Amino acid sequence: MPAPLWILGGIIATALAIALEFWFALPCIAIAAAIWLDVRHSTKQLEEFLKGRGPTDVNTFEALLDDPTLDRNMVREVHSALLDALGTHNGRAFPLYPDDRFTTDLRMDEDDIDLDVIEWLSQTLDRSFEPQDCDANPYMGRVHTPRDLLKFCATLPQKRDT
Repeated sequence: MPAPLWILGGIIATALAIALEFWFALPCIAIAAAIWLDVRHSTKQLEEFLKGRGPTDVNTFEALLDDPTLDRNMVREVHSALLDALGTHNGRAFPLYPDDRFTTDLRMDEDDIDLDVIEWLSQTLDRSFEPQDCDANPYMGRVHTPRDLLKFCATLPQKRDT
C-alpha cells in the first residue's frame, strides 16, 4: 500500500513543478519579449534619426561648429572622446554633429559623459578639471550638446603646475 501513495505523491509533485515552471516561465518570456520590442523600437528610432546623415569626420565637425575661437586641439580631443563613447553604427563611425543632444539624440547616459568622456578629456586636455574649477564654470549643469561640452572645456582654466 505505501508504494501507490509514493507514486501518487511523485505524480502530484511533478505536476506541481510543471505548473510552477509554467507560471515562472511565463513572466520571463513576457519580460524578454518586452526587452526585445524596446530594443527593436530604439534601433528603429536611431535609424530614423540617422537617415540622411552622411559621415562626419573631425574637419566637418569643426566646420559645423563655425567658432574660430575654439582651440583646434580641444575640438579634436572632444570629438575623439565622444566618438569613442558612442562607438560605431553599422560598422562605421557615428555621424556626430555639434548640436546633437546627448540624452535625446545620441542616447548617451549622463554618467557616460561624466565618467568616460570627462575622464578622458581631463587626461588629454591642458585644462583643470578640479571640482572647484568645474563648479565655478558658468556652463556647469548646462552641457547638453557637443558644442556645450566644448564651451565648458574652453572656459576651464589651464592646468596648474603642481
